[in-house]
Amino acid sequence: MIGSRQLARLLEETDKAHAKLVLVGDANQLQPIEAGQLFERVSREVGAARLTDIRRQRHESERDMVQALARGDTRAALDSLQERGRLHAANDREQAIQELVRDWNRTRDARNPSDDLMLGATRTDVRALNRLAREKLNERGELKAERLVETENGPLALAEVDRIVITRNAKLLGMMNGDLGTVTAIIERRGDIEITAQLDAGKVRTFSLIEHPHIEHGYALTAHKAQGVSVERAYVLAHENLSAREWSYVAGSRAREAVHLYAERSTANDLERIMGRSHKKDMAIDHVPAAAVVARKTAVTLEL
Repeated sequence: MIGSRQLARLLEETDKAHAKLVLVGDANQLQPIEAGQLFERVSREVGAARLTDIRRQRHESERDMVQALARGDTRAALDSLQERGRLHAANDREQAIQELVRDWNRTRDARNPSDDLMLGATRTDVRALNRLAREKLNERGELKAERLVETENGPLALAEVDRIVITRNAKLLGMMNGDLGTVTAIIERRGDIEITAQLDAGKVRTFSLIEHPHIEHGYALTAHKAQGVSVERAYVLAHENLSAREWSYVAGSRAREAVHLYAERSTANDLERIMGRSHKKDMAIDHVPAAAVVARKTAVTLEL
């Protein structure tokens, strides 16, 4: 997800230091926020080693579905989900969200909260999913010692056993943007709130909200925030405008065991087209006639 300008600066600094830079990524996943896709261009120009075996998904049917998403065969991926009862159509978006949270609540294991994750395309959808998830937990009396705390985005209802996501790097605290964890203690100290969380990566971290107010509920994430996350089961809410090929590939490949896809009926009936659209970025040089590219390379060679 690194843009061309950022990668160009990194390449310049690497060259100055006479160092070696190894690029690792997948150009078919979510695209850079900034302009360009220099990573893919470099791969084409100098070559790349490619991994083809899938290790995250346990079952062959899941691996086949992810491979279909990776190559853009949306019809095959949707057929696979439908055959296994994992494609869910609701009358409207509100019902789709309700059914997704209901299914998440039915199958989740309170002893292993990191096993299940809900995914949305927009922050609005993610907030709705997180709110409903906490309502389910409150109904079952699972949230303990709830209190309202101040974060960078305003007041946040937080309790012991709440799931949280770190939203900004804190290297001195040993936490990175996107880290998921479970709250184990909330303590007030001299007007400050101190949070202790068991991170999914295995570390326990304690931090004050004055020092690091960058947290949100972590029952649901956007696919962008979840890129790189692995869970047992993923519950994905499709979006008629944003669930393009790259988004679908990332969202559909987070789960080791099972992924479920939810949409309102009008979107569900058009998912092959929606999920088949590509938002892949390119570079200006990709649109230069081939002869001009050859001439430019020749000129550069002569100058050297």
